[in-house]
Amino acid sequence: MNNAGVIKLGSLLETTDEQRDLQFDINIKGVWNVTKAVLPTLIAKQAGHICNMSSVTGVKVADPGECAYATTKAAIMGFTRAVAREVAEYGITANAILPGYVQRRWPTRSRGSRRRMTRPPPRTGSPMRCRCKSVWRRLTKSASWRRFC
Repeated sequence: MNNAGVIKLGSLLETTDEQRDLQFDINIKGVWNVTKAVLPTLIAKQAGHICNMSSVTGVKVADPGECAYATTKAAIMGFTRAVAREVAEYGITANAILPGYVQRRWPTRSRGSRRRMTRPPPRTGSPMRCRCKSVWRRLTKSASWRRFC
């Protein structure tokens, strides 16, 4: 389960190279490096499951200030599809889970900030629901790279 991720809110023009690189390094390179590290073992066993936590952000939605984050999450989807095709012959599956908004502390606009306040959507998921859905998909082996939460 690849579940590391970070977001630094900022428009394309506001986001520094360092902020962009941090998100790309953790969100994309983290998934790449962990998957690459475990593949030899899974191939030797001729079985296994790779599960990447992505997001609806980048694939279905993107809010203002999420340009870099949305890019990384969309990249995880392309990566997951490509890996699924590469490792299928070894009995290995690669899947991605795309949770929507998950309950958390929502950022608010500070005094003098021009960025609009981000408000939570009317219905959010919970971290526990994401974990349960991840486990359920793995146990039932019903997930494929074409089916997402």
